[in-house]
Amino acid sequence: MFFWAITFYSLRALKAMKFASTSIALLLSTNTFPQKKWDLQDCFSYAYKNNLQIKEASLAQQIQAKEVKFQKNKRLPTLSARINNGFSYGFQQVFSGEFVGQYKEIQSYRNDGAVNASIVLWNKNAQKIRIENEEINLINSLLATQQKKFELQMEIIAKYYSVLIAKERLELAKQVFENREKQKENKEELYQLGNIARNLLSQEKANWIQDWQTYQTEKINLKKALFELAILLQLPNKESFDVADVSEESLALEKSLEEVVHLALSNRASIQIAKEKVEFSKNEIGSYKTQYYPKITLDYSLGSSAQQVFENENIAFKEQFRNNFYQYVSIGIQIPLFNQGNTKIKIQQAKIKTTLQELQLEQEKQNLKNNIETLYIDMLAAKENYQAAKEAEKQTKEVSLFSEKSYEIGAITAFEYTRMRNEYVLSQLKKIQRKYELLFKQQLLESYTLKMKK
Repeated sequence: MFFWAITFYSLRALKAMKFASTSIALLLSTNTFPQKKWDLQDCFSYAYKNNLQIKEASLAQQIQAKEVKFQKNKRLPTLSARINNGFSYGFQQVFSGEFVGQYKEIQSYRNDGAVNASIVLWNKNAQKIRIENEEINLINSLLATQQKKFELQMEIIAKYYSVLIAKERLELAKQVFENREKQKENKEELYQLGNIARNLLSQEKANWIQDWQTYQTEKINLKKALFELAILLQLPNKESFDVADVSEESLALEKSLEEVVHLALSNRASIQIAKEKVEFSKNEIGSYKTQYYPKITLDYSLGSSAQQVFENENIAFKEQFRNNFYQYVSIGIQIPLFNQGNTKIKIQQAKIKTTLQELQLEQEKQNLKNNIETLYIDMLAAKENYQAAKEAEKQTKEVSLFSEKSYEIGAITAFEYTRMRNEYVLSQLKKIQRKYELLFKQQLLESYTLKMKK
């Protein structure tokens, strides 16, 4: 009796614990916050902040800023100090006293110190040109960072729209599969009642398997597209990553082709880099020309020295240092006379390089203009294709609905109904493809018109 009582109360306790754990799980699930979906701006902001290539470009920019400061500091004088202490031992001929003409062992201690300063007084603006060139390199370093951001942005847009296409394809595959599942269940009921033949049920099951496989494939494609975007963003957690949809109205491009080209030529870092390279080459010509002119420098030294010879009467070491005080001032002029014609050759090379950079600038402008014009034409074609796809989807939908009713009353065969239904599904897939082709091209054109942030 005691055993049955324990068993009874133990079962009640287990049920109570199960009920409590279930209640806690439900409570937690209801309080869970919805997962944040990333939009394009979220992706851009995260990538600009965390992408390793962007970080490398930013560090290169900091290094170049230090190089500019280094060249500016060269306009200042150099200042140095030296202190020498030495002990000497050897034999030296004596020229005074009772040991004249003899060699006598001598030991001595010497100390001297000085402060030296040097500055370039004139060098035909050579240092100014060097500073300007390093400042151009700094600008190019900044522009290179912006160009990397733009290229990364284009990659993100492509991956982002691949995810959106995969999401809509998955949703369509899910709807098709759910409808097919209902039809299969209906066919099974009819077969059990003896209203249809077994071959019709088998055909329906085969169609169900095909739609199920398509549904699973689209699931995998979506996971793959999200994973590739997460890798591009270099996210540490790729499992819970998801993106937000893009509305058609938010990306309606209202700018003309001429406006897009004008803004792109003004804002794109690649064009600015090519312009700065032209300026750098022009500065190089001036830099080489300064080698024809003399360089004038000013040097100044201030110091003192003292020496004590052992076993001799010497003036106090402190007094010697005070009495041996000296100053030295000099102006030096370096005049270039002949350097085998190297300066002339360097100037000629710099002029050719400048012409080459100017041609490359024009080529960069032409390439950018051609890319935008091609993309703009593709966008207009995508808009027409999308309108045609929407119309085709509308027509095939009507045909599919009519064929479904005809199939239900036995007016058409299962094969004909399946064919018409598949045509409707294909038209839906084509509409999705055309929709995101249009949105993708509009987004790319919009990106060309925007100025990258520093």
